[in-house]
Amino acid sequence: MPEPLIAVGECEPAVICPLEIFKSTHLFPSLCFGTTNRDGSEKHYICCFPQHANPELPLPKTPLVFSLYGQIAIEDCFLTVRGCLRPMDEEPVASCWLEARPNIAADILWRGIIPSIEAIVDKYGGVVDPSHLVALGPDGNVRLQVVWQGNIGESGWRLPMFDEFGTQRVPASISEVPFGEAMHATFSLEFVHDRRAGTRTVFASLYGMFKA
Repeated sequence: MPEPLIAVGECEPAVICPLEIFKSTHLFPSLCFGTTNRDGSEKHYICCFPQHANPELPLPKTPLVFSLYGQIAIEDCFLTVRGCLRPMDEEPVASCWLEARPNIAADILWRGIIPSIEAIVDKYGGVVDPSHLVALGPDGNVRLQVVWQGNIGESGWRLPMFDEFGTQRVPASISEVPFGEAMHATFSLEFVHDRRAGTRTVFASLYGMFKA
């Protein structure tokens, strides 16, 4: 019997953990991966926490949602209602790169991102392309990309961006994106195994972007 698919919005509350310290938390040794999609040649997995002592058993798993504080980078930002321009019969997609806030405390915290991601990827196994998740910005510092993908026919106005009061505020254009402001992002890390192409990639699937 195949393992039940994980649907984050329809399961028990997720476990939330700051990405930069995840490797050193008590959750890391129990890290496992749950299947979210197995259509066609691709299988999608997200980081989970087992609800059973044996994480290898095909029993319910609780999704792990990661959090990260930073600011939206100006370069390659498509975090608007229009998002990344795509045909009308495809899912709406919006994305941006996050970078550390310009202070010493943020710089120290962000140093933990790469070690945590490397540890998670090692636990997933195999050769994984991380270029859709992390990269170096023009200043040589680490950046992390978050991606929101809606359903076919869904409006870009469903993009989960919120102000400091929890009110949804979707930028209508790039001029409305809150560049230079402190933001709090929550996301899952999703691994995609394309069995036909023989590739494995990882990206951050955005659940919410909040003004901090």
